[in-house]
Amino acid sequence: MAAASELQRLRRDIADLAALVRPNARSPLSARDRVALKSEIEALIQSLDELRTQLSG
Repeated sequence: MAAASELQRLRRDIADLAALVRPNARSPLSARDRVALKSEIEALIQSLDELRTQLSG
């Protein structure tokens, strides 16, 4: 199933992103980058929520 492999890839990407934002990350994010990243994450969460709603309907 293609969805299963996409979900697996999404989990890996989230883990990679988590490594970048940890306090002890190699290259800490600037305040500006943190704000931009937070905004992008919020948009992605909204998209995932919409997909979840579609699956429920």
